Parts: sequence; C-alpha cells; structure tokens
Amino acid sequence: MRGQAATEYLLIFVVMLITVATLTSTQLIDPSREASRDISLLSQARLASDIIAEAMNTVYGNGSGAVRSVLVSLEHRWDLLLTRNPPEVKVSIGISDRTENVGSAVEYAFDASLRSIPAGTYTVIVEWTEEENLVQEGQRIYIRIKPGDA
Repeated sequence: MRGQAATEYLLIFVVMLITVATLTSTQLIDPSREASRDISLLSQARLASDIIAEAMNTVYGNGSGAVRSVLVSLEHRWDLLLTRNPPEVKVSIGISDRTENVGSAVEYAFDASLRSIPAGTYTVIVEWTEEENLVQEGQRIYIRIKPGDA
C-alpha cells in the first residue's frame, strides 16, 4: 500500500508541475515572440525608408528625365509619408500597441502621403517629371518629383 500511495502523490506532483510549466512558458514565450515581430517590422520599415530615400536622392542627383525603380516589401499595413520640412521619407508602421515612424533624409521632398498600404511587395518608381505627386496604382507606387520648384 505504501508504494501505491507514493505513486499517486508522484503522479499528482507531475501533473501539477506540467500545469505550472505550461502556464509559465506561454507567459514567457508570447512577449518575446511579440518583441521579435516588432523588431522585424521596424527593420523592414527602416530598410524601406532607406531604399526609397536613396532612389529619390539618385533621381534628384541625375537631373531632368531621371527614373529609378526599387522594390520594397513589408509584412504589415504601412503608410508612406514625404515631408518638405525637414525633407524626409517616413514609413509609418503599427507595432504592438503603437505606431512607429521611421525616417530617412532626402535632398528633395514635398508634402504627400499614402495611407493604409496593404502588406506586400511594391515597386516604387521615382521619376523627375513635370508634375509633383505620390500615387499608388496596384503594386506600384509612383513618386514624381519636380525639383525646378524647390
């Protein structure tokens, strides 16, 4: 009988230990998973803003008629903002419980924005034209600059 009682106590102890381990591990893993996702999204936003800024600076430096196409990819809904003062490309992306703006300086910019761009890969086409605008057409985003008015 003593062996059976010890086995029952051991079984109860093991079940309680498994329950505690399960509850504790979910509380430890979920926050780190969310933090990793946030870091990944911010890295994607930083890369996107840097790539777009570099394309805009290249077109601005090459002069009238210049065109540059680049690919940007984000795994979450995002906003693209161009600001004149300071001249900057900003990618705004939602992480956890807030929205983060990641910006890159450019030589020439104007005030425009595209809001709620769905997740995915986009071709961003920067061109020096006779009009100044920011337009999304499907999986393409056109940034048309007109530095003569700067």
